[in-house]
Amino acid sequence: MPRMNVSDENENKEPGPNNNVYKLITAEEKRQADRDIAEKMKRLSDFVIALEKPPHRKAVSEKLIPELYSEIEASVQQIIRASNFVSLSADGWDDRRKRKLINGIVHQPTPILYKTIDTGINAHTGN
Repeated sequence: MPRMNVSDENENKEPGPNNNVYKLITAEEKRQADRDIAEKMKRLSDFVIALEKPPHRKAVSEKLIPELYSEIEASVQQIIRASNFVSLSADGWDDRRKRKLINGIVHQPTPILYKTIDTGINAHTGN
């Protein structure tokens, strides 16, 4: 199969900023590279269009966030079930709106936030 960009005098040189060496590619490799670039440009175009028109608030709150939550929850459950051992810890804190919260954390080789509990007005001091 014929090759493109052939240069006998530069054949044994390494590519670099100061020389004119080209990687030898076949016509089929060039067509594949062109297809790859076209696919990447289409994905970039789709991404830009998505940025121009973000999803509606209702779609985010009623569909996207619940789907993402379910996906992450299933992933966490799978990691916990696959662990040979775990340990548990809890951490109490106040958020910016002064809500009292307790995080339940499952530790296995990598700690995972398992659950956050809103304790309302009840203190989280352990008393």
